[in-house]
Amino acid sequence: MPIPVTLKHAVAAGIIDEEGSTLAWLVHQYEVVPGGVRMLSTFRMPAVLSGEFAEHLHRHCQEEMANLPKFLPEIYRKSKPASKTRNTD
Repeated sequence: MPIPVTLKHAVAAGIIDEEGSTLAWLVHQYEVVPGGVRMLSTFRMPAVLSGEFAEHLHRHCQEEMANLPKFLPEIYRKSKPASKTRNTD
């Protein structure tokens, strides 16, 4: 079953087996909100995956999201015209 898209933009990927059946889905969604961007990532994985895999995936996502604030604000500031750049210092 596909993952519903609820935000303005989405990038999807799937893993397909030799018969063409989808084994897993990944959807990253995002939209601009005041002061930044909202992001939602959804995974739909087969039930046969181990709990250990799920734990590692969860940890990976937490670490990845924790790193975004370290570099995205600077990229955002550099990408906006000077008149629209907000000083957050």
